[in-house]
Amino acid sequence: MKSVAFHTLGCKLNYSETATLSRTLQADGFVKKDFEEEADVYVINTCSVTENADKECRMIVRRIQKRAPQAMVVVTGCYAQLKPQEIAKIEGVDLVLGAAEKFNLSAHLKEITKGPADGGGAKICSCDIEEVAGFHSSFSMNDRTRAFLKVQDGCDYNCSFCTIPLARGHSRSDSIDGVLQNMRELVANGTKEIVLTGINLGDFGKGINGGKTKDSSFLELIQAMDGQEGIDRIRISSIEPNLLTNEIIEFVARSRRFMPHFHIPLQSGSNKILGLMRRRYQRELYQDRVAAIKELMPHCCIGADVIVGFPPKVMTTSKTLTASCTSWKYRICMCSLIQSALTHLHPALSPLCPCTSAMSATKPCAICLIKRCSTSQSSIMASSAKYSLKCPTPTVSWKASPITISKCKPPTAPNGKSRW
Repeated sequence: MKSVAFHTLGCKLNYSETATLSRTLQADGFVKKDFEEEADVYVINTCSVTENADKECRMIVRRIQKRAPQAMVVVTGCYAQLKPQEIAKIEGVDLVLGAAEKFNLSAHLKEITKGPADGGGAKICSCDIEEVAGFHSSFSMNDRTRAFLKVQDGCDYNCSFCTIPLARGHSRSDSIDGVLQNMRELVANGTKEIVLTGINLGDFGKGINGGKTKDSSFLELIQAMDGQEGIDRIRISSIEPNLLTNEIIEFVARSRRFMPHFHIPLQSGSNKILGLMRRRYQRELYQDRVAAIKELMPHCCIGADVIVGFPPKVMTTSKTLTASCTSWKYRICMCSLIQSALTHLHPALSPLCPCTSAMSATKPCAICLIKRCSTSQSSIMASSAKYSLKCPTPTVSWKASPITISKCKPPTAPNGKSRW
């Protein structure tokens, strides 16, 4: 029997899909092996969110080539949908599967043969993202304490910083009956906690083919799940603030099974920047949602994502750069909000951030400002440690997340005055 090994990059949704692909291949006679072991087939499920997607993919393929040069290498996932030609040129890659072909992996493996050793001969099975249709339910099982259950895929939003709609297609979702069926299977296998995952989770209800109308809602889904026996805990992974309604908050507050935990992307505390990002809310709505949560669930854990250094325009002059410095902290987060409510924060430094320029010594680094805006109870997670977070008085000690951040002297401008 042939053996297969998987490596997953990216989000919980990717992990749920990898687990489903693994079970499918095992049902077809493959033997699953650890990724560090020698196998006949290696499958890399990629991500498009990280800037180093190409670098990571190449590095993993090189590791496979050293370990098992005759193995078949398959690359799928978001990066494979966005840039299949680039991946096909990587030496050692044999098959590239886009979003529409990911779940046909087993059929493709029966037809493909090992390509030439010098690369460039990879078979590409991909289509335009507009042609991607249908919903493939997925869930992880028996590999973690928590099971990741995919209930929604794709996104109809058009945020200016995000490539996910181009990699995943339009918003579509499972039916409530389909979700409950998967939930029962997880319970039967001893799962005690389920984490609901999706690209735009709150947009649940548009059906397997998507559309502008909904046949159900996210609130109806969680109400149905809460009534199922055999599961101890259910957790909402991430939900947009404009889709987190008061009804959802009130339901979670009185639920028997849903955990008092919300991850609500913030991205910026500036309404101007939120507009440039094409986000569908303003900071006042975000504050209202957090206030409603804390009123009903004072003990609730609330997490947020922020993008540090999102530029409203190309900053080419020192005058423009200086103006950006003075409003920097408002782009990161709302200080009062973090001090009073948030329990964990995931900062991501924009690759276009002027903080990485030669003039970075005149502005505070992202970590220093986030530290100033946070309390000692806040857990600051470094989700983008690959970026150089420059500081004129660097005192940041990087460790495994959550990271430890020591006190930092406020940076000073050329005129000697503090930036804070």
